[in-house]
Amino acid sequence: MGSCCFCACIFKTILGLLNMVLMVAGILVAGVGGAFYGMAESSAVKEFIRIIVVPIIEYQFGKNYIIGSVSGDFRELITPVAWFLIIMGCIIGAIAIIGYLGLNLSINAFLIAYAALIGTIIVVQIVISILFYTGGLTGPTNNLVKKILVKHYKGLEDLDDGNGTNVYALTWNVIMMKLNCCGASNYMDFQDNLEVTNKWPRNKTFSIKVQNDENFENLTFLGTKQMPLACCKNMAEFPKMYYNDTKCMADNSTNNNNNLGCTEAIMNEIKKSKSESLTIFLFALFLQIILLIMVIVIIQENKNNKRNNNENNSNDDEADARCIGISARLAPPLKKEPKSARFLAMSAASTRKNNITDSETGFVAIFNLPS
Repeated sequence: MGSCCFCACIFKTILGLLNMVLMVAGILVAGVGGAFYGMAESSAVKEFIRIIVVPIIEYQFGKNYIIGSVSGDFRELITPVAWFLIIMGCIIGAIAIIGYLGLNLSINAFLIAYAALIGTIIVVQIVISILFYTGGLTGPTNNLVKKILVKHYKGLEDLDDGNGTNVYALTWNVIMMKLNCCGASNYMDFQDNLEVTNKWPRNKTFSIKVQNDENFENLTFLGTKQMPLACCKNMAEFPKMYYNDTKCMADNSTNNNNNLGCTEAIMNEIKKSKSESLTIFLFALFLQIILLIMVIVIIQENKNNKRNNNENNSNDDEADARCIGISARLAPPLKKEPKSARFLAMSAASTRKNNITDSETGFVAIFNLPS
């Protein structure tokens, strides 16, 4: 009993410090999200990108490089990230507050809710990990990624027209060129969707400046295109860009990555470091399980303390009752006071009562005559 109580005290100290750290972390994460949201609306940030960032990128890679006119509207990208950080910060802070109140006020309802949240997080992580490594997430992820692709992609080809400045399109271009992939599932993502077809200029002849070693040159791409230029095999090392086949956007070309989807490519990149990522995940999971065990021990100790207090109070009441009973039995009987002489005299005199009638009132006065 004593060792369990000692463990509970140690666990309370550890969890108290941890929850304080989590509260601060939640506030910081939400604060960063709020700052990002403010940046998305700030004209000063846009001016910084236009005056400082754009010249550096254009000097390094050339004006018509894949980044395009990065002074475009980044609000579309920053705003979702900002809201994600704000929500995550609030969730972390709320969980920490529940745990902190439960520990410091010894309220088991809060501690049970805290344990339930930790347990839910553990189960969700395990389920997602199993689905990820068994391929169960590929289908749903493909569908989600495909919706984003269909809604936002405008291609790499029209940088001069400003279409390539869309932040989602820029992100897709970088992913497809960096990972040598095409679309969410494969190049057919650009064939099946009229929405993509309307935004992506597949029938337009265009020229783009590409980098061969240290020199820039223009390449002209002709004919109908089954996939964007970003799906073609880049002969230069990313982030440089060079192509030796002006018909690489046709599905019968061997100079493209038409059959490898980017969802699969991203998962392959993660699985390359499978041992490291699995070690980190298992270590984090182990710490969370230890945390859950600590909370359960504290809950049980609180219950034991409450039960012991109730038993002690009940025992005290019973002891008090027994003491009162014993005292009553042991106490000597109370002695009767002798009747006083005056009391006896008055009693004797009461036998000699006289009735006197009041002629005015008609009342009868009864009083004791002196002896």
